[in-house]
Amino acid sequence: MINVYFDSGTTNSRIFVLEGGHVLYHEKASTGCRDAALAGDSSILTRTLWWLYQNALDTLHVKDEQVQGIYLSGMATSPSGLQEVEHLSLPAGLRELRENIVSYRENSFFHRELLLIPGLKTCARGVMVSPEEAFLVNNVRGEETEILGILCETGFADCAVLLPGTHTQAAVVENGRIIDLLSTVTGELYGAILQDTIIGSSIEEGPLNTEWVKKGVQALRRFGFNRALYITRSLDLFSHTTGGERKSFLEGVVNGGAVAETLSVIGCHPHIRDIVIYGSQEQYAVLRAAAEVLPENKRFIFHHVEVNPGFPMSVRGIMVLCKDISST
Repeated sequence: MINVYFDSGTTNSRIFVLEGGHVLYHEKASTGCRDAALAGDSSILTRTLWWLYQNALDTLHVKDEQVQGIYLSGMATSPSGLQEVEHLSLPAGLRELRENIVSYRENSFFHRELLLIPGLKTCARGVMVSPEEAFLVNNVRGEETEILGILCETGFADCAVLLPGTHTQAAVVENGRIIDLLSTVTGELYGAILQDTIIGSSIEEGPLNTEWVKKGVQALRRFGFNRALYITRSLDLFSHTTGGERKSFLEGVVNGGAVAETLSVIGCHPHIRDIVIYGSQEQYAVLRAAAEVLPENKRFIFHHVEVNPGFPMSVRGIMVLCKDISST
């Protein structure tokens, strides 16, 4: 039984062909929802996914009719994606995600039903909130499948999950269901600072220095974001520091606020002790170093699940979902 899964993000789209608990094929394209949004043309994303799909079928010598289901999660379900699907309201787990998959007939390229997995949000469905209430709304698209996979991988039923990326997300899980979220802009902000500000000229690639990550978090807490950000430039102009040290400092400035707010949100759930960080070794080291500066980190136990590009946790989550669907 062959299933296909598309993980469509803001900047990239990936395809995975699955059979019997194994990944037969995977490929990535550097086109995401942001490309479609900037062009005002959602067919850009659809065409990319179709191209990935045809390449997979040709490579594996598989016909379209041999594919049981095509699943999509992430930004493919956003307003700039293939078809907008409203987020589910929390709490939500495997059962709620399974019961709310949307079947969408795509007739321009695929000419078949596609199965869209909804994201999650912390407010009620079908309503707009006041500006004051919007301050408290958090949402994810795509991370819900990663969290399913992480829970399967770790065996945790009660934990927090921290997902660094373009938009760093945190989730609180209780009895296997997601009960709270926190959404922050970190990776996208970090990229914009490097590419579009003078601060970027002060940054060089080099080994991560966790002590300089901590200095960045300390500067953030003492001076606030704007001033701490500029200190990165001052370290270049007026101090004998390396580009790698300044890069580590900037990591602390950009990620420190997200980590602090994450620990604050998790702190509202006193029974949660375990925090799973899902990312590269460097991402784990950055977030772990940032947390060490904060006094509230002492009550938590941190765990690392490293990303495997050929078998990410989103794929494991989809496999759980596919298995659950096929057994009903």
